[in-house]
Amino acid sequence: MEQWAIDTEIARVDFERESQAYGEKGTGAKLLERALLDEKKPTLVLPSKPVKREYIFEAGVVSSKIDMQGMNKNTGGA
Repeated sequence: MEQWAIDTEIARVDFERESQAYGEKGTGAKLLERALLDEKKPTLVLPSKPVKREYIFEAGVVSSKIDMQGMNKNTGGA
């Protein structure tokens, strides 16, 4: 989640910088760039927010289940 927040902030800063540079160009320069270099207006592309998932078959979970097999439960739940 922290990396997502950092990437989002970097994307916003880059977009603002590119938009300002694009706005300062003249109309002729914009037309030439679009025609010759196939460049377009800057767009804001944000990274997708990660979704926390719990995996049942992670190594730690599987090994703990394997280690617990064959053990008897004590009275009192301990």
